[in-house]
Amino acid sequence: MRMIRLVAAVGILAAGSSAAVRAGQAEICYGPEEQISECASGTCPLPTNDTVFACPTAGNKTLPQLAAAGWTITQLVQRTYSTTPTPYGRQKEQIVIQKP
Repeated sequence: MRMIRLVAAVGILAAGSSAAVRAGQAEICYGPEEQISECASGTCPLPTNDTVFACPTAGNKTLPQLAAAGWTITQLVQRTYSTTPTPYGRQKEQIVIQKP
């Protein structure tokens, strides 16, 4: 009985360590910068299949190009920030991509 438990424990540990070795790759990418004042007037473009995202190692690619290269898009969010004390800031779409 102890031998079965030992073998099961070793199997679980081995599976966990092999999963760490096969860990995938993930990146945060950003779309083009937009002025929030434009968005307030209704002219802020929504991301489309033609929107180019800048990724650290995947490069500058659209969502279809990233998918064709084997990346999975796991999240799309809008990020707002300000670089100067003005009434309007800037925003970018941010995606998180990963590869197995």
